[in-house]
Amino acid sequence: MRYATFFGLAGLLVFSLLLIACSQSPQACVNDKCFDVDIADEPEEHTKGLQGRDELGYNSGMLFIYNETRLRGYWMKDTKIPLDIIWIDENMKIVYHYENAEPCLKSGCVAYYPPNSANSRYALEINGGMFKKYGFKDGDEVVLQNIQI
Repeated sequence: MRYATFFGLAGLLVFSLLLIACSQSPQACVNDKCFDVDIADEPEEHTKGLQGRDELGYNSGMLFIYNETRLRGYWMKDTKIPLDIIWIDENMKIVYHYENAEPCLKSGCVAYYPPNSANSRYALEINGGMFKKYGFKDGDEVVLQNIQI
């Protein structure tokens, strides 16, 4: 009986540590859906983005963070997976989105831009189709967790 108690407590400890570790990962949440995100907050990271990745976890993405709010575009050069691109303003509101931006593994890739009025300070890239699947819309609020800006 002592062994069962020991292993039960050990299992509970491991589970608790995993919960703590998971809750510390950077996340971007829209409505009640959260995405574990890689952060791109340096110019080199902005340029590389998700290039070369073969896949993106189901509720994963990349959050681009900039120092200033302005009109900005994204291209899919050397990106192998379709993505939804979500532009977010300084008030953490979605100002525009583009669904299912196509991979581009050749030269002459298309750049995706929002309308002139959709200045952004952040952008969130997630798997193509997720914006529609979760019913997100322009104007929704984005909440960042475990991210210093």
